[in-house]
Amino acid sequence: MAWIKWTSSKAVKPTPIKGCLGLELTASRARAATGVPTRGRTHPLEEPHLDLPLTISLERRTPQIGRAGGELIRRLPHLVCHNFLPYLGQPQSWRGGRHILDSTKALTIFLDKIRGASPLFEHFFFGLPEYLTSSQIARLTAIALKHRFPLKGTASNALALVVDHADLLSVKAPAKSKGTGVHPKSHKPSQPTEVLVVDADDHALILNVVSVEPGEAIVKGTSTRPRLGVGLWKEKLLDTFADRCVHFCRRDPRDSGDAEQSLFEQIDESLDHIRTGKHVDLTVRAAHWYQDLHLQPADFESACLPLIRSSVEAVRELLEVTATTLPLRAVWLTHEAGRLPGLARAVHHHLAERTSISVLRPEAVASAVANLGDRFLAGELPNTHLDQSIAIPGTINLEPPAESRTPEAMKFMKG
Repeated sequence: MAWIKWTSSKAVKPTPIKGCLGLELTASRARAATGVPTRGRTHPLEEPHLDLPLTISLERRTPQIGRAGGELIRRLPHLVCHNFLPYLGQPQSWRGGRHILDSTKALTIFLDKIRGASPLFEHFFFGLPEYLTSSQIARLTAIALKHRFPLKGTASNALALVVDHADLLSVKAPAKSKGTGVHPKSHKPSQPTEVLVVDADDHALILNVVSVEPGEAIVKGTSTRPRLGVGLWKEKLLDTFADRCVHFCRRDPRDSGDAEQSLFEQIDESLDHIRTGKHVDLTVRAAHWYQDLHLQPADFESACLPLIRSSVEAVRELLEVTATTLPLRAVWLTHEAGRLPGLARAVHHHLAERTSISVLRPEAVASAVANLGDRFLAGELPNTHLDQSIAIPGTINLEPPAESRTPEAMKFMKG
């Protein structure tokens, strides 16, 4: 009889991921991505979705984080904690059931959620909106340190974006001449240029003018407009769609919490459709009636026309305040700002012909912040909040290309 030797199989621990996970944090949501070493991959924070809404449902015994809170914003708004990031450190509280949350407790809950969704990452680097004050950023860092969250540093979202995409403003040297063996002379960098970064979240519309020089990116001016935040755009669209429903069937979805919530939840998806010029079909459902709405992109733009005009005026005022001899080379809209109906087109019509306009990918800011975090780990950046200037690695040729002297159509970056 042979004895069988049993060996206990030990679970293989997953290998920790080196480098920083970049996190774009706004009043609306958080998005995460890695940097260049891992090809800028997105990291989902709430499976199967890539982003994590900064909303907390207070309906149940334990707070529900993410989309569970978004499902109550119009139906049971008194049981939702959202848009808390701008009030960090202020005596603002949200009460629902047995729960009483302030901005510090809400942020702590989200840090725990982010840490649980990213167990393999040892380092985090945050990109923050420009309306946060230095004291609020210091408080955020202190909260992370107190709860042992591995936060290595923070940076301005717009500044990180410009530093990471500075190569888009450069001109490649001509290719080597065939048959001659002579290398053409490289272009000399011209005068510094400027980039306007347009961002938006539920709290405000955020504008930043960043000067790009051969070795550094410097913030020249910032404008925050709380009355033009994404939340107000959605309110305008919701009221317009509800009025159209009243016109067709004499019933108002705002009289029913479920119908209003259902209509509100369809706005996000519809904003992605109208960017490509497609029409949108919305369905309003209540307990005893329903109504289908057929909408065109022009309907969205006409509903938001006052907000579009105010946004263009805000851009004009910021450019006047930061008026220099530097040319405005490009306007970059983040994914959230690019989804606002008619905003990109209106801004493009009020700029010089040689100024290009682009809408970035959803993970562009998070990936840019991750690259800054990797530079910090390598000892290239100081251990402070980066919001005024950042050195650009490598040499950048800023001479404008020949085609930029002609009128340009809108460009949408896909890679």
